[in-house]
Amino acid sequence: ERNPNDPGEVSYFADEGVTHLDFSLWTMTGAIPMGWFNMNLGIEFHLQVNVDGMTERTGVGRTDDTVTWFGFGISLRGPRCRPTRSICNGGGT
Repeated sequence: ERNPNDPGEVSYFADEGVTHLDFSLWTMTGAIPMGWFNMNLGIEFHLQVNVDGMTERTGVGRTDDTVTWFGFGISLRGPRCRPTRSICNGGGT
């Protein structure tokens, strides 16, 4: 929130409370073996509904009530090798 005692301080939002709503859909693949690691791929879609005047500003003289975007992600987990797993001994699982 902006400090009312400092007129030079700007605020990020026009009003107090909710500024925007973000609805997202995402999916992730199952684990993909990559040597000693597991990899997952993810894709997501976002729909942002702006309800505050400051979040609607997207450029000079331009406002948008909604914004959409896509995202892509890669995650690695591992190592998969543990003494109790056959991959440590040259097996495939």
